[in-house]
Amino acid sequence: MTKTVMATRAGTYGHYREEGAVFQIDTEKHFSKNWMVEITSAQAKKLQAAAQLEPEAERHVVDTSVVDNAELEALRVQLAESQAENERLKRSKKPKPEGTDTSANEQPKSAAEVLAMATDPNVQFMSFKSAATKLLGEGTPANKAEIIAALEDLATKP
Repeated sequence: MTKTVMATRAGTYGHYREEGAVFQIDTEKHFSKNWMVEITSAQAKKLQAAAQLEPEAERHVVDTSVVDNAELEALRVQLAESQAENERLKRSKKPKPEGTDTSANEQPKSAAEVLAMATDPNVQFMSFKSAATKLLGEGTPANKAEIIAALEDLATKP
């Protein structure tokens, strides 16, 4: 036995029902006085016909196109900010053009400073080797232990 009812406030029966929604329930057990009223089939047809004449935006009181446009605009702003941040990060990671070596402006490191780089866990091996090559020249050894020995010899020479 089905019963035609109308929601007097928002509720859930099968799925979300808004206030004023007309639907059928399967049994008397499913009827809730808290948010449903029983209506006749004729009343249901009148309500449905009136609802079809009324535009969707007016039934919900809020103009959904304005809400959607505002949300879309907020998303566009977020997207633009993300793209700007990506561009900023790309610019900061671009390789420097040849001839703009900033190391030429730096003071050369002493043997003791380069030796300190060898024990610093934050310094990568290639950075250490590059600094050692500036001091030792073309004959810089290939492995770390030999480079350290050569730098110690250089540091002890007067």
